[in-house]
Amino acid sequence: MRLINTGIFLGYLLLISSMSSAQDVSSRYIDLKPAFVVNYGDGGKLRYLKTDIALRVEGDSEGPVDIRHHMPYIRHSLVMRLSRASEEELSSMEGKELLRQEALESVRDVLMKEEGVQYVEDLLFNSFIVQR
Repeated sequence: MRLINTGIFLGYLLLISSMSSAQDVSSRYIDLKPAFVVNYGDGGKLRYLKTDIALRVEGDSEGPVDIRHHMPYIRHSLVMRLSRASEEELSSMEGKELLRQEALESVRDVLMKEEGVQYVEDLLFNSFIVQR
């Protein structure tokens, strides 16, 4: 009986070991803190957008280190893009998705320009609040 328990235990350790190996190549998320708060629109009444953004980076690359190093440039690029948003863009799901894709391209452009490598797989809006 003791031999069976030892075999089960070793099998369990092997399973846990393989699971941790699979997690090593999974995605990492980098929260861009603090939240982005920008005014948007074409003059007239002031309108505000507040959003929390996270970047999804693949695997064990140097991406998180490089992203943190270039964070001021990345944040600047995102603030400029978010500020150009139109009322129509922020009023529909399609417009928000287009804004998300353009923000992702903006981050990728910064990293390609500065590092010559594109680490970011996706950009996610964790919250999205519009004050009209």
